[in-house]
Amino acid sequence: MKSPNRIELVKKLYNLTRQGKINWESTALDNQFAVHFPESSVLIIENESQFLFSYHIEVTNRRADTVEKVHQNDLGNILDLEELYIIARDNALEIESSIDHVLSQLESIENT
Repeated sequence: MKSPNRIELVKKLYNLTRQGKINWESTALDNQFAVHFPESSVLIIENESQFLFSYHIEVTNRRADTVEKVHQNDLGNILDLEELYIIARDNALEIESSIDHVLSQLESIENT
């Protein structure tokens, strides 16, 4: 079991992401998204193995060394890292904005 400090980290990331107060960014890899702070960064990563998906968070220092990992099983039923991953991905890729734009264009075509 991870320390309460790690659980608090994930809770804050989850809540602030849901509130739209954290801006996640795409990375060079399709399965991970990052939020950067002056001295560290946080990555949320999706792993796939034989059609099974798992999620974890990595905290890196300013040199990009991974200093901590938090996996779903470290959290038990407290939080769902898959949900955080989906919200972070939506945020980084601006999915809602893109869908809204396409819907607007479709409505414009429909009304002509």
